Amino acid sequence: MHFKSMNSVIPRQDRAEIYRSLLKYFRRYFPVTYNSEYLGNIHLLLIIRGVSSFSLNLVFNSSVAFLNLLGYYQIRLLGSLFQGSLRLQRALLF
Repeated sequence: MHFKSMNSVIPRQDRAEIYRSLLKYFRRYFPVTYNSEYLGNIHLLLIIRGVSSFSLNLVFNSSVAFLNLLGYYQIRLLGSLFQGSLRLQRALLF
């Protein structure tokens, strides 16, 4: 199944809301990994800019078990409530 680029599918205003939601999510669930808010924002912006395609039905899934960030590393969320996955695919930007 092929997913179009996020920028061509989602209106600009909705993308901004998605970015804000992702930032809020990261600050809540990764306080140790992203202990510096500035560093966390930089990481998340790099992740978002590197997204080429993804499944929208997973973005707002509150039960996420793994985040595959830019294809470089995985973070396992602790707790039995998180079952599912969200994949952010890396774009060839460099």
